[in-house]
Amino acid sequence: MNKSDDKDLLLAAAEWMCLLAEGETLSEAQCEEYAEWIQSPGAESALSQVESTYSLSAQLRADPEIAELIAQSKTLGDALPRRWNLKRPLALVAAFALAAIGFVVVQKTNVDPIIAPLVIHQTTTGERRAVTLVDGSIVTLNTASEIHVDYSTHQRRIILARGEALFDVQKNTSRPFVVRAGAGEITALGTIFDVRIYGNDSNSVSVALLEGKISVEKTLPDFAQNPNLREPTISKKLLSSGESLMFSDSTMSDVKKIAEISQTAAWKDGTVYFTNAPLADIVAEINRYSVRKIVIQDSSLKDERLNAYFNLDDGSYDSLLFALRENFGVKWYLQSGTTVLYREKSSKK
Repeated sequence: MNKSDDKDLLLAAAEWMCLLAEGETLSEAQCEEYAEWIQSPGAESALSQVESTYSLSAQLRADPEIAELIAQSKTLGDALPRRWNLKRPLALVAAFALAAIGFVVVQKTNVDPIIAPLVIHQTTTGERRAVTLVDGSIVTLNTASEIHVDYSTHQRRIILARGEALFDVQKNTSRPFVVRAGAGEITALGTIFDVRIYGNDSNSVSVALLEGKISVEKTLPDFAQNPNLREPTISKKLLSSGESLMFSDSTMSDVKKIAEISQTAAWKDGTVYFTNAPLADIVAEINRYSVRKIVIQDSSLKDERLNAYFNLDDGSYDSLLFALRENFGVKWYLQSGTTVLYREKSSKK
């Protein structure tokens, strides 16, 4: 590959970086084009170079000499393929390309050039969103969820700060994909898995593997809470497709088979399923997706069991209320914006 080819490849990588760095969801056509491009000779290396310089861009553009170079480089924009009307300034694309090609001396800053910037993606209550990462991996965030993306040249690291996310990971044996959730870590090379933080007192986390293989690692027990121990115990378990487990601050469960694997991440398409589930669990799940909360006043209702499914995009909140009224004689009233469920004694079954 000659220098001209290197330059074109880096320019293309810079354009892809602009599209992917903030997690924009690509169209089907763009996904196909990206999948084809990333497999071309030298593409992954070029993207890695551009990714490594991304964290430097803000500091570099503040440097007077670099600012002058960027101003002169705007003509490079004519060389970029016009696949899309980019929302980001052309100078940003040029800054990535210049840094990667070698016009910029990275020693001018104290930033480690192999570390990509920390990028945060969030969803609000009731929102679900798919995020395409710079390596082509796709993370779908469930309601009220947050991830921190921290990529380097040696590792693809994600922190699930809250909520739930489905990870569809691009295979790359030289850069493991590691998800930190609660007190544990999940490592994958190329696979699809779901991770959820429950946010209870023990910080429980569930891991469900839909495709491929992953390892789940947990330090047991917490060293800070057990100062008399000489060294912590590491618990590491391997999961195959269709298996799941849970862990908390102090425990890790056995690996179990998933009863209905197709329902595990059905929330991604807007559906949640319940099989012989206590009403208390159903209410807790529905509350995740709505700012209107449901409270069960009558304790006898909490253990009532239902088989049900709800469309999250089509009034699951109201559907649950009407189903409870028809099947269990449940009534409700509003109190400070909260729906309170109760059942009159005469209607108890």
